[in-house]
Amino acid sequence: MMTRRLSLVLLLIILGTIVAPGRSLTAPLPQDGLSADAQIVRIYVKDKAQEEVLLTLGLDLLEARGPDYLLALTNGKERAMLQDRGYRVVPDDRQNEALAHYRTDTYRGGYRTVEEVTAYLQQVATRYPTLAQRVDYGDSWRKTQDQASGHDLWALRLTNRFIPGPKPVFFLMAAIHARELSTTEIALNFVKYLAEGYGNDPEATWLLDWHEIWVAPVTNPDGRVLAEQGYYQRKNVNNTNGGFCLTPPNESNQYGTDLNRNASFAWRTVGASYNPCAPIYAGPSAASEPEEQALESLMRTLFADQRGPNLPDPAPDTTQGIMISLHSYGRLVLWPWGFTTDLAPNMADLKRLGDKFAGYNNYYSCQPSVCLYYTSGTTDDWAYGELGIPGFTFELGETFFQPYNDLAQMWRDNFPALLYAAKVARTPYLLARGPDAVNLRSVSTAPGLFLTISATISDTANGDSLIAAAEAYVDTPPWAGGTPIALGAADGAFDEVIEVVGGSISVQSAPPGWHLVFVRGQDADGHWGPVSAHFVEMEIAPPTATPTPKPTRRPRLSFPLPTVTPDR
Repeated sequence: MMTRRLSLVLLLIILGTIVAPGRSLTAPLPQDGLSADAQIVRIYVKDKAQEEVLLTLGLDLLEARGPDYLLALTNGKERAMLQDRGYRVVPDDRQNEALAHYRTDTYRGGYRTVEEVTAYLQQVATRYPTLAQRVDYGDSWRKTQDQASGHDLWALRLTNRFIPGPKPVFFLMAAIHARELSTTEIALNFVKYLAEGYGNDPEATWLLDWHEIWVAPVTNPDGRVLAEQGYYQRKNVNNTNGGFCLTPPNESNQYGTDLNRNASFAWRTVGASYNPCAPIYAGPSAASEPEEQALESLMRTLFADQRGPNLPDPAPDTTQGIMISLHSYGRLVLWPWGFTTDLAPNMADLKRLGDKFAGYNNYYSCQPSVCLYYTSGTTDDWAYGELGIPGFTFELGETFFQPYNDLAQMWRDNFPALLYAAKVARTPYLLARGPDAVNLRSVSTAPGLFLTISATISDTANGDSLIAAAEAYVDTPPWAGGTPIALGAADGAFDEVIEVVGGSISVQSAPPGWHLVFVRGQDADGHWGPVSAHFVEMEIAPPTATPTPKPTRRPRLSFPLPTVTPDR
């Protein structure tokens, strides 16, 4: 019965039904939201030096590129300037087709407004008071100027408050660039999975019991309100830093600071602009903007500083915590550093984590300064540079202007990667070195006496080391003092990169009802991977005379974990 229920709900997830539509943003688009001659173009560069000069021009570069060109949203004046400087400039037909969608009212249909996102977070906190708490972590720039017209900065804290901490933290943030509407919806889908999955889905259940997950779905609400109205706003709306910027804004000229160039680590070293009207303006000083100050303050409360003060200092292998910032577009998983092509001290583990994520979402994992272009003052560099935690950027989707109808596929792509991030938050550098436990199954071979557990342990996404061991735990995971139950290789020997494992668990002393079984694997180098969990039902021993009624409680199983193996 459980297998059939899992299969049915998994099908619903695969079909994308987790996406919860909001109110359609169908207000008429402004005529000047984009210039009449706005166009996405390929700007061809001959070498890294020419690329570096291009970065100084303050163009609105998109988060995708080709082998010898960068992409930018430009107007006619900018294209003429580029050609005068000797650059070859060619329209990108596919992206301009997506740009045409932006000019229609139907592009935004379904995306939730800032107001609706705020209300949804409160609904979750009200419906699940022991699991979710809405947290006001600061004020937007506009609110610092005018309480009535600005916004609170909201995050949702998700954890089972009845199980004490401290607990490792996964921090997921979105929409630091206002116009990247799709990122908020993916973040909210993860909220929905966790809150509704608790008690129903084994992975959501153990994550909220033993980890703490924070989601900040709109980290730039002032700018987002302009984007809701059809303006191409990337930045916040701070208009006090000089310049004669357009009001209302267009794609290349707008008030505000690019919050993802304003972080206080490696601020304005490269890939950012001094021009207050440019899309990548870094602000007058490091962390000058209240949104960025609040974000850095929040992360300092969530994560200990685990890295030394010098650039070459590595974070320890035992570092706890992980963060992901969602952006669009490009189908990329990016890891530090962005401001230099030098390797981060923990580069091997950052790359390993990035490759694991990319194995799940089928994106490309890379260091942005090498595979994309230089950036500085970014959130992921700050998180790693200041605190030592692995910081990542996911560039979602295949076109910058992602239609709402594409969200189901984006969710299917990225849910397993986000789930993996939450699972390894305890010690991400260490756990990413170990194999994955997938395809957990259970069979009651002797009701009330023994339960047979099976799983697949795979190291295909971790360097193809041989599997050396596997073990299970009932209800209490290894870090909380659980008792390990050794699982054996189904073929009799641990000598493969992928092993089917199994074993029998005595359940004679276990109370009847539903229990969590945790499984993890170890490779030949001694690395344990993250646990995966499975619901099992402990049945009452066979009756002797008077039958004992079978428990009627069942998990609702509306959001089971898809059993996916990284596609490497």
